[in-house]
Amino acid sequence: MLIGATQADVDDRRAWLLDHYTKQIGAERAAAAVDQNATGAGVGTPEQIVEKLIAMKKLGMTYAILNFPELAY
Repeated sequence: MLIGATQADVDDRRAWLLDHYTKQIGAERAAAAVDQNATGAGVGTPEQIVEKLIAMKKLGMTYAILNFPELAY
C-alpha cells in the first residue's frame, strides 16, 4: 500500500520505498520490485484505491491481503 492525499504524496512514498529497498537489495532489484507494484490496487490516492478495489470486487474479489511497508520500518 502506497497511499497519499495527492499524487505528489504517492510519488514521495514510492521514492522512499525505492530508497529503502535499494539499501537492502540493491538498485536493480529494488527498482524491479517497486515498478512491479506501482500500478497495484493499493497504490494511489484514497479515491483511486477505492475505485480499484471496487473494480476488483466486481470481478469476484472477496478479500485482500495488504502490505503497508511504511508501518513495518
